[in-house]
Amino acid sequence: MKSIIAAIIIAAVFTLNICLGEEKPATEISSEDFKIIKVMNEPKKLNALGKMSQFSDSNEVGKETELSKNLPGSQQGEEFIIKWRYSGKAALPQVTVKLEYVTAKRPQIHFYEKGYAGTESKIYQIVLKNVGEAFKKNGEIAHWRVTIQKEGKIVASKQSAMWSSFENYAKGSQDKN
Repeated sequence: MKSIIAAIIIAAVFTLNICLGEEKPATEISSEDFKIIKVMNEPKKLNALGKMSQFSDSNEVGKETELSKNLPGSQQGEEFIIKWRYSGKAALPQVTVKLEYVTAKRPQIHFYEKGYAGTESKIYQIVLKNVGEAFKKNGEIAHWRVTIQKEGKIVASKQSAMWSSFENYAKGSQDKN
């Protein structure tokens, strides 16, 4: 009888240890706390009147005088918008959001990085403008990859459909040089 009671007590202690197993402390940061919500490429060519005329059959103001529908060349191009979220409870010492991209006219990988210190739990947005002379010279952003890095480790990533193919091509051409 004593051995049965001892076995039940040992089993109960063992079960209790499994149930109370080590949980992640509230201040520990995991990759699940990070998410790249959306990456958008917004063309910037038309001014407000040009955008309005896309959705209407006639433009009464435009009938009286010819108004420009395009933005000036220095403002034409694109805005690359990255929205990401940190949902952890602890403030971070340092996070880096890195955009690697290739433009239509320049087949090499370009980099843009933005660092965040003391990151709070909220949604963040980065707007990269590719307009004017830079847009004319480089063309639009064709392939891209966005990563969020904490202490040098990637905790979130999102990429365009053709990024992997281009990255392999770029690495292969660098190896030949």
